Amino acid sequence: DLAEEVRELEQTKYDFEPYIEGVSLFKHEGRYHLVQAIWSHRLPDGTETYATTNDTETCFSYDCVIAVSDRVYGPYQERYTAITGGGHTCFFRTENGRWWATLFYNPRGKQATEFRQTCRPALIPMKDENSRFRPEPERTESLH
Repeated sequence: DLAEEVRELEQTKYDFEPYIEGVSLFKHEGRYHLVQAIWSHRLPDGTETYATTNDTETCFSYDCVIAVSDRVYGPYQERYTAITGGGHTCFFRTENGRWWATLFYNPRGKQATEFRQTCRPALIPMKDENSRFRPEPERTESLH
């Protein structure tokens, strides 16, 4: 059973709220980080956006976006892109305090042609820079 009634989280929405999935939530340094997977779209002028349509023909990448709040129900600040090409993300910290993320790496369109393998689960090192999480590709240690 649920501990309480289902409530919608207060968050800053895009002008057109796109299809969102793969949601997770974690708390770090007293703040809640709402993690969501959103398809980006390539516009005719070449720019990418989340605020467009749910048209699968214009999908460019499957991204991890994060919004932060001091309270679990919000309001959540404007979302930022944490990982391009990888959604359904879950963040965790190891015993040594290092951040990692699991994700489903799933770029589309032209972006997908830049990589040898796509549509794969992945584990990547992350870092917290001023309360914003970013990949840390230069880190090479394993989880052991």
